[in-house]
Amino acid sequence: MKYYLRKVASVLASAALMGSTAGFAAAVTYPAPFVQGSTSDVAIVVGSAAQPTDTAAALDLGASLASQLSTGGGVAGTTPEGGDFTMLDKPANHLNIGDALSTPLGATVNDDDLTEMLADGVYVADDSDNFDYEQKIILGASVLAHWRDSDYEDIIGVDERTPTVGINITSGKHIMNFSIDFIEDAESDIVSGDLDDIEGSDIPMLGKTYFVSDFKNAPTKAGTLGKLTLLDSADKATVSEGETVTLSAGGTSYDVSIQYVDSNSAKLTVNDATTNDLAAGETEKLSDGSYIGIREVTKLEVAGEVGTVEFSIGSGKVEITSASDIKVSDDTITDVKGWVYSGSGTATTNTTDKIELEWLAEDDIFITPETELEFPGLGGIKFSMNELVRSEEEAIKVEPDGDTSFRLSIPIKDGTANINILYANASGEFIGVGKSATERLATTNNSVLTYWNKVNSNNFHKYAVVTYNTSTDWESYLLSFDTSYDSSAKRNETTIKNEVTGETWENYAAGQVFDIGSASFTISAISHSGVSAGNESLNLTGGSNTYFQTIISKGGAVVYLPVAHYDDDATGTEEQSVYLNMGADENLFPGYINFSNVTDRNAIGNGTAGNTVNGFNAASVQLSFDFEDKDDNLGSGGALINMTLDDSTSTAGKVEVTQIEGTGTGGATGLEMGDSDNYEYYVRSDVAPRFVHYTGSDNSDYATVFYPSGESETYAEVFLTATTATIGPDGGNIVPIEDSEAGSVTTKNLIVVGGSCVNTVAATLLGSSAPLCEDGFTGATGVGSGEYLIETFSNAAVSSKLATLVAGYNAADTTNAVNALKTSSVEIAAGKKYTGDTSSGPTEA
Repeated sequence: MKYYLRKVASVLASAALMGSTAGFAAAVTYPAPFVQGSTSDVAIVVGSAAQPTDTAAALDLGASLASQLSTGGGVAGTTPEGGDFTMLDKPANHLNIGDALSTPLGATVNDDDLTEMLADGVYVADDSDNFDYEQKIILGASVLAHWRDSDYEDIIGVDERTPTVGINITSGKHIMNFSIDFIEDAESDIVSGDLDDIEGSDIPMLGKTYFVSDFKNAPTKAGTLGKLTLLDSADKATVSEGETVTLSAGGTSYDVSIQYVDSNSAKLTVNDATTNDLAAGETEKLSDGSYIGIREVTKLEVAGEVGTVEFSIGSGKVEITSASDIKVSDDTITDVKGWVYSGSGTATTNTTDKIELEWLAEDDIFITPETELEFPGLGGIKFSMNELVRSEEEAIKVEPDGDTSFRLSIPIKDGTANINILYANASGEFIGVGKSATERLATTNNSVLTYWNKVNSNNFHKYAVVTYNTSTDWESYLLSFDTSYDSSAKRNETTIKNEVTGETWENYAAGQVFDIGSASFTISAISHSGVSAGNESLNLTGGSNTYFQTIISKGGAVVYLPVAHYDDDATGTEEQSVYLNMGADENLFPGYINFSNVTDRNAIGNGTAGNTVNGFNAASVQLSFDFEDKDDNLGSGGALINMTLDDSTSTAGKVEVTQIEGTGTGGATGLEMGDSDNYEYYVRSDVAPRFVHYTGSDNSDYATVFYPSGESETYAEVFLTATTATIGPDGGNIVPIEDSEAGSVTTKNLIVVGGSCVNTVAATLLGSSAPLCEDGFTGATGVGSGEYLIETFSNAAVSSKLATLVAGYNAADTTNAVNALKTSSVEIAAGKKYTGDTSSGPTEA
């Protein structure tokens, strides 16, 4: 099978765009892995508090990286140039994960799609009779999917497990059929067993023109004709006796003269070698592997008459025998079978109805952004694929926070919210919603949320989520409430705080409406003294489309938060599921947990009154996610996807994410990335949320959902093109972002510009949650005044890949560091550190 490796050098960089995390086979030097070939996999992070020189240096670095992108890309959104092409989809029907290649455009490709290669035309037989024809391609049903294959990894040159989104066509599967169909069957006289009027003519096929050198009438199978022999005849000329003609074919020059000619045959001298005596329609292989074919011989048996010979020189000979593998230049092409179908005939004439070629995969073969797939033997046409069309991914992370609690990190309207959603006892049974008994998360599926500041003088709820959503608009907020008594106004009041931004609103009393963005709720009651001493609470009544149980990411991923109900004594000292005494009118939904019963699993609603399904209890909880459809309609992406939260089977009482969709390796179709024990899983849908399940040996397994942050639909751009067509990158620049936005680029390689005093990501890389300035920076790095460092980290807190810190003791030193990175061959690998100063280049530490 013939592949074109379009971007071999960029395989590792493009893996992120393909939706996988490829391991590095060997260390790389700058600009890799940030820019390789025609793709980039990098985000440049500059401190929001940095000096203007840091920002200028980061911008310069981005422009420098962008300038090193090579051509030949396959970047999403680009189209082929230099040849006929069609993209195998329609504007309203793209090729999504799980779709067959033949689904969006339809199985038939014709002259409406490939206007040149499959153009209708008029075939002119050797006797000058004309016959209309049409050409078409019938596509197979190969599916766009998420897979890994060691043969593919060998082809693209990686030595680690590399999950890929592309088309993996297994051996024996149908890829496509090509046919040229004569609308009025092409008729020919039968002369000496040959179809004489078709021999000597030209036939189009797969964008090329072939000369018919021999066409047998005798059928090899019912309804067919005999063997058809074609010569790739792109170049032809006519030579007369006594002259030499130079013909250039396939980049080679051929000097051709007539050595002998009579009325029906000739011997030609080609580059000083003489052919056999060849009649019209016969071919001979030349010493360089090309073929010469005689198209026509003209010579009258009259003294002084000059003979002429029309000939062709082509790259190969094609033999088509019905129901058999075709032959090209005497080599059998086992992937392609041919048929030549007959029409009606007589004893002296016969007709040709259709010529058809069927392409079947002999081995597993692949269409990806790295590999183009060409029609075997004949060429002329190929499949190409761009990178996936997918908006920038946001990351939603679910991980243990210590041994007994789970934390959800999710980007919402105001920034990233970090919320503890469940906590367990020492033996691993879940006992509450939140982080601990004094730091709980208030949730409900009702329209009224009760938020307890204190119960029996002890802290209780720490925060609540307020979400506004319709089917097309949404926003979530993480808020906290603190009740108090205003002695002047003689009323109970509350202070409301946005836990993401830190903004506060004071002096809200019962009966007042609070609006934040599109969300709205009424503070219907405030109790500062409580039902009994030490109890402080307030009730919030949701306004139109305002809810207290779901949190929705900025991109549109819905997370159903756990919900527990208090018992009837109104003290709020116990949390237990309403399903302990469930009535027939209960409306059930995802999220309810039966904390008091570790064996009764009937604690999750299925949306039907009075019914329950297996789900949540104190022993094990499934965190449910809902997604958009391709048109960005919220919660319309199909079935819920569940993540199982449990205690570790290896370390009793230590909580972790144990399963995705019921399987401990990233879901039923999860694929390991490299040798990492991390598993990648794409939901088979038009949006294709991507789950990565990190299953290490420390019994702290966690998972991240990578979700499109802009337009939701994810799809592939697959092209059927002439082999001359190429796809180039879209160019552009690589624009830095501020450290406050770094949570949106955790799936990319990072270049962090600026020191830990002005860049929070730099501080995190150096192990600090607070700024490290001057002596603190020197203590963490060994770099002093007038010096800089270039150091690469593997730090999951900032990136699932690599993060390279480029920083100096002061702003001028940072500029020197950036210049050193651009101009030096610095090795980019975790643990590599280089230092330098104004008088010397970087030296490995």
